[in-house]
Amino acid sequence: MVDEVHPDDDRCSRAPCRYGAASCPGWSAAFSYFFCLLCSYYILRPVRDEMGVRGGVENMQWLFTATFFAMLAAVPVFAALAHALSRARA
Repeated sequence: MVDEVHPDDDRCSRAPCRYGAASCPGWSAAFSYFFCLLCSYYILRPVRDEMGVRGGVENMQWLFTATFFAMLAAVPVFAALAHALSRARA
C-alpha cells in the first residue's frame, strides 16, 4: 500500500524545529558556523596552494611532510586541551 502525500503535510518546513522552538536558534547557529567554515576552507585552499608553489615545486614534498608532522604534534595537544576544558566544567 502506498502512502498518499497530503498537501497539508509539510514536514520539511518544520523538521529542524520539531524539538521545540527553543532549539531553532541553536540549529541556525550551527548551520551558519558550518557554512562559514566550509566557505573559508574553499576560499583559503587556492591561496595555500599558490603559496606552496611560490616556494618552489621542488620543495613541495618537504612542505607536505612538515605539515604532516606539525599536525601530528598539534592534534594531541588540542585533544588534551579539549579534555581539560570540557563544557561540563565551564
